[in-house]
Amino acid sequence: MATASTGTAINALSGAAAKNATLAAIGGGAKAAGGGGIAAGALRLNIITAVPAVALSVGLMIKSKSDADKAVAKYEADVKTAIAKYHHQNELLRGVDQRVDEMQTVLADLVRCAGETIDRLEQAEREPGGFDLDNDDHAHRLQAALLVVKGVGDVSAAPVVNPDLTLDPSGEFLVIKYRNYDPERDNA
Repeated sequence: MATASTGTAINALSGAAAKNATLAAIGGGAKAAGGGGIAAGALRLNIITAVPAVALSVGLMIKSKSDADKAVAKYEADVKTAIAKYHHQNELLRGVDQRVDEMQTVLADLVRCAGETIDRLEQAEREPGGFDLDNDDHAHRLQAALLVVKGVGDVSAAPVVNPDLTLDPSGEFLVIKYRNYDPERDNA
């Protein structure tokens, strides 16, 4: 049991005497007895009560930093995902642009070729006796014109992309089929 510098038990004291005796005991005893006295007791008491508050504050700061680090990591992951998605979509759009360019080139060539085959067909109409389906040359000219016009229809109606926004393979097939197409040569 702790005692005041007067020799009285602290638990027997009350009011200011009990408070001062308790602070002196916490401070290492009365100054007259070589301790730190009431002032040292008050300082130690402040330290004793401040340490848990500081520890709690530090703990909360660490948790807050941890939460902030998690938020930054999630944001960084989201940014990386968005960049990867952008690059994927950009690559897809380059493929779409390339396919459209190929199909436009093939379509322009087919339209030019269709004009030439129709001109040859009309030339058959102007020949003596006019157009004659029994004439192999005339029949061949008609077949060539029909094949080129069919190609124009096929290429102009071909989808470039599928509903899932991937390139439609039919466009590539038609580009290969009709690139440098010559019905006179290919269906002779």
